[in-house]
Amino acid sequence: MKKIIIALALLVGVQGQADAQFLKKLGNAIDKAAKTVDDVANTILGDTNSSSNQTNKTSKKSKPYQLGESKITIIGDNPGVSMTKLHATRVYGSKDVILNMQLYNSTDESCKLYTEITYCVAVDDNGNQFKKGGVDMGGGEFDIYRMSNTILDDTKLNMRLLFSHVNLDVTRFKRAEMAYYYLDYDSQVHDGTFRMDNVPITLLPSLKADGVYGEGKVLIGSAITSLPDAIPYMYDNYTTSQFSNNGKTYKMITFTLDDEVMFKAISRDQTTISYICVDTPHVQFKVGESFYSINDYLYQDDKFCTPNTNGDLTFKGLTLKREKSPTTYREEIKRVYAGL
Repeated sequence: MKKIIIALALLVGVQGQADAQFLKKLGNAIDKAAKTVDDVANTILGDTNSSSNQTNKTSKKSKPYQLGESKITIIGDNPGVSMTKLHATRVYGSKDVILNMQLYNSTDESCKLYTEITYCVAVDDNGNQFKKGGVDMGGGEFDIYRMSNTILDDTKLNMRLLFSHVNLDVTRFKRAEMAYYYLDYDSQVHDGTFRMDNVPITLLPSLKADGVYGEGKVLIGSAITSLPDAIPYMYDNYTTSQFSNNGKTYKMITFTLDDEVMFKAISRDQTTISYICVDTPHVQFKVGESFYSINDYLYQDDKFCTPNTNGDLTFKGLTLKREKSPTTYREEIKRVYAGL
């Protein structure tokens, strides 16, 4: 790790204290930070030259605890922060896997944690390592650079790790690790690692030309009576209704999850699914090599689409209907159809 970067981070927290004794202490802290963070990163990545550091980390292991199917262990220093939720997801067909985590500060003092994706790694059952992606520490966007956030006493922080280029056949991480460091009130640098063993990867739904895919699938041409009662993370209920258009009667099937609409299907013959409509952000769709949700702007990926005379776009069997946003004045996707 570059000492100058850590020096800047430390200086931000100690502005106005420039006496010689403190600067000497600060210099020692910088040296320690550069060394300890490198040690943690080397431990994660399996550096054979850091065996003595690994031994030290092993002696500081916390007692493992279970979160669902996963086992959580904290290695190194811990300011009193524990992991209370963990869930790995990927959109069906995407090579991006997101670890959704919740951290809880059980102490009576606030703690500011620092991490970045270069401090993190995930490993599948074949030993393949995934190290690229980003970190979101509660801000809503991923960043490849160092991030930090303060967890107040007796509060929780929702954060995410993104691992990209994960093979589609990987259904779980055998192990994932996130290293971090923090400063105490004496400006001493401490570091630790959250180790997560056996993290299953859940498939979130996406729309393709022939239906919705995820932990299960709803395909065009399927008989309505053959639909499963529920598919995890796709829907837990569906209802049917009828509507008329141009003198013809159609059946609509509305799929919901936790009372939120996920997607809809239309039947022309009242018995089988004729086409599917997505008009909520809960089911994504692929254009080019990227995945999008309703209300997204396609940026440069509209070059992969074929425009229709009525202003719609088509991409690999999907029909994308756009509307101009009143705030951005961009043509945003409002509905996507399969089977039209």
